[in-house]
Amino acid sequence: MHKLLQQTDNNFSEKYSFYGNMLFRICMVYLGNKEDAEKAMQETFLKLMYKSPQFADDEHEKAWLIRISTNICKDMLRSVWHKRVVKMEDI
Repeated sequence: MHKLLQQTDNNFSEKYSFYGNMLFRICMVYLGNKEDAEKAMQETFLKLMYKSPQFADDEHEKAWLIRISTNICKDMLRSVWHKRVVKMEDI
């Protein structure tokens, strides 16, 4: 059991290193600030970790991650909390 968890951790770390920057940039484009982009990216990787879907190849995995991250960003933009936040530049 311990070896399985260690393999999962290593695999997850590799995916985070490989896709992390790309997903962060996508989230920044949608959300416009670093903190929200990091939160959306974290939620994307949590979905990957908990659902652990099987993909035919790396391109399918990449497309799935992009779709999940954009949907999370859109959900965040629609949320009541996000609409009520006043940016410091606007004050």
